[in-house]
Amino acid sequence: MSARISNDRRRHVLALLLAAFGVLTAVSLATYQAPLPFASPWSAPNACGPVGALLAYSLVWTFGYAAAFGVPLLAFGWSWNRARRGEVRGLLVRSAIGGLLAFEICTLLGLGALDRWRWSGGWGVAFALALHSALGAIGSWIVGGTLFFATALVASELGFHW
Repeated sequence: MSARISNDRRRHVLALLLAAFGVLTAVSLATYQAPLPFASPWSAPNACGPVGALLAYSLVWTFGYAAAFGVPLLAFGWSWNRARRGEVRGLLVRSAIGGLLAFEICTLLGLGALDRWRWSGGWGVAFALALHSALGAIGSWIVGGTLFFATALVASELGFHW
């Protein structure tokens, strides 16, 4: 005889796991210290140990320090949604739009040559370089800014509230 877990209980377990991931990620990012040159990312001191150091390093390297805090916010939002039996479709659209806006802001910060580790992250720098090489200094700002403002207009139309 196999035991079945109810859908409500599964949803609560998922909400708990997402909240725990959000706390782990937030604490890891809050206590992030860059590793020494040529040292492994997990060797840096972090309140969550080597796993937290590696997690924070990966998020900061990819998204930049400022945008990396969107990951725990997203985890907390999804945790709350699952715990309260919220609508998945609406949160999925908001998550996608929020991620796209963060990507476009990081790209604009990369075009402005702001610090990669603090502001633009790897994804912002990479797309900024691609825009700059394809469109030049002025064209990349025109296209990047237009994409950002078009996304913001669509987001406001779809009910994305700041």
